[in-house]
Amino acid sequence: MTTVSVPAPVISAWSAVSPFGIGVDDFAEGLRSGRPVLTAPASVEGVPPGLSVGMVPDFAVREVLGRSGTRGMDRLTGLAVVAAGHLTETGDLPPGERVGVVLGTTTGSQQSMSDITRDTLIHDKPFYIETAHIPNAIMNSSAGQCAMRYGLKGPNATVAAGRASTLSALMYARRLLAAGRARTVFCGAAEELSSARAWWEWHAGSLTGGTPPLGEGCVLLRLDAAPDEPSRGGLARLVAVEFATHGAESPAQSVEYCVRRALDRAGIMPEAVWAVAAGTSAEGPDTTEWDVLAKIFAGLQPYHVDCLATVGDTGAASAGFQLAAVLASATWTPGVAGRYAAITALDGDGSAGCAVVQLC
Repeated sequence: MTTVSVPAPVISAWSAVSPFGIGVDDFAEGLRSGRPVLTAPASVEGVPPGLSVGMVPDFAVREVLGRSGTRGMDRLTGLAVVAAGHLTETGDLPPGERVGVVLGTTTGSQQSMSDITRDTLIHDKPFYIETAHIPNAIMNSSAGQCAMRYGLKGPNATVAAGRASTLSALMYARRLLAAGRARTVFCGAAEELSSARAWWEWHAGSLTGGTPPLGEGCVLLRLDAAPDEPSRGGLARLVAVEFATHGAESPAQSVEYCVRRALDRAGIMPEAVWAVAAGTSAEGPDTTEWDVLAKIFAGLQPYHVDCLATVGDTGAASAGFQLAAVLASATWTPGVAGRYAAITALDGDGSAGCAVVQLC
C-alpha cells in the first residue's frame, strides 16, 4: 500500500480566554511574569471551602459579548464564542463556507446539564423548564454557537476526549483540511468552572492529595491548509498528532508510544525538540507524562512548559493551554525557529496523545 504524504497544516494564529484575562497578550504576559491567578473564590457556589481556583476574571457573558443573542448563553459557550471572535479578527480569512469549527470538550456544560436535570425534578411538571437553556445541555451547542455568531459555514464538530480533547480536535481539523472540506479550521477546546463541575470533581476524589486547583478557559487555534509556498508565514506547522488508549496498568506505555510515534511521523530525533509540555505538573502527585518525557529526552534537557501550576486544571482545554504556552514562549526565546515542540496529554478515562509542531 502506498502512503500519501499530506503537507503539514499551519497554525496561523491562536486566541485564549484564561485566568490571566481575555486575549493572547494577557495570557503571554501572565505566563512570562508568573503572576498568581489562583484564588479562593467567593462567588462559585459549590466549590468546597479552602480550595483555590483559576477563574477568568470579570467574565460575564452578556457584558463581554453584549445582549444580542446571549440571553440563554451559558459560561462554557461564552468562553468559546469570545475566543472564536478573536480569531475572526486575524485577517485574510477565506469565505465563511470554507471555515470550519472543531471544539473539544469533556461533556459539554456540566452546569447546564445539571440545571435542566434539577428543573425536571423540582417543578410541578418535568417539562416546566427554561426552554432557552435546553440547547446549552447539548454537547455540540458551543461549537454551533461559534459558527452561527460569526457566519462560519464550514464543517462543524465537537469532540470529547477529556484532557486530550485539544489534540483530538487538531487531528480532526487536520483531516478536514487534508480532505479539502475546509480551507481554515478554528480548533481547540473549552472548559468552564462551575459549581456542578466542582461538585463532580470533589465527589470523584479529583480534588484531594495535592491535585492542582480547578481552572477554566478556552484556547482556539487557527489551522490553515498548507500554503503553496512553504516559506509563507505562520506560527508553527502541525507535523504529527498521535493517539493511543490505555488501561489502568499502562498509561506510561501509551504516552511513550504516542511520543515516539509522533517523533517518527515528524521524521525527527529527540535532539531536534526544543520544548516539551505535559498535561500534569512536574511537581504534582501524578508525574506519569513527565517521567516518560524524561526517559525519551534523557540528557537533552528540553525547555519544560508547565502551565498547570499557573492556570489550574482546565480539563478539556489543558492541552490547548500547553500548546498556547509553547507558542507564547517561542516569541521571547531566540533561536527556536525551525525547531520542534512536543505536547502530551493523558486522560484518566483511557486516552493518551502527543502532538509535534515545528515552530516557524
